[in-house]
Amino acid sequence: MNGLRLWPAVILAAVLAGCRTGDPATTDLPEGEGSVASAVSEPLPIQDSRLHLLHHGNSLNLGVNYDEALKVFEPPKNAFDFTELPPNFRPPYRARGWETAKEGFGAITYNTRIVLAIWQTDQGDLRTYEKLVATYAAEFPTVPSDEVTNGKVRYTFYESNGQRLMILAVPDAGSTVHITVALGLNETMSAIGADQAQARQVLAKKPEIPLGAPSESSGEEKR
Repeated sequence: MNGLRLWPAVILAAVLAGCRTGDPATTDLPEGEGSVASAVSEPLPIQDSRLHLLHHGNSLNLGVNYDEALKVFEPPKNAFDFTELPPNFRPPYRARGWETAKEGFGAITYNTRIVLAIWQTDQGDLRTYEKLVATYAAEFPTVPSDEVTNGKVRYTFYESNGQRLMILAVPDAGSTVHITVALGLNETMSAIGADQAQARQVLAKKPEIPLGAPSESSGEEKR
């Protein structure tokens, strides 16, 4: 797993290409606002929202710092750190995260406050995805969900008060399902391709292409 693969725009590019080796700066993603070619401006103020990430019984809200996030998404001892930003983000945005061969967590901050956070596993299955969807549905009973799917690749979205949560499942050639759960401000999520419109565009272009095998990581620093 490479640090940049935590950002869903790269996963969407992989769906388009049928592999996991596309260049996030040049891969043919949907055009327009929110594509990787669009520069990300200063985010809107973070408001109270009913949305948060869940992990092992704990929750993570936007607006906290990265050290607070690590109390929820604690890195394993064999994790590698990464700091690669998606190509359309510029300082004072900053990326920090960790990854192993099985999973990873990453966050984008603006002036030290998290405006987007992502957890990903490369060793899930359909049951794992369905359990996650059911868990979040129970957690947000009053927030409507929106599913975008072609029967193979599946997205579930929630939105509340300027924030968006996405659960994404992409199967590989076998029974493994690559699962991503992301939470961010609407504008930062759209900037990495994590919105309903871009999901529909991607599935319309390559409706039944699964992800291939992951490539080797490079340029990472072990914790």
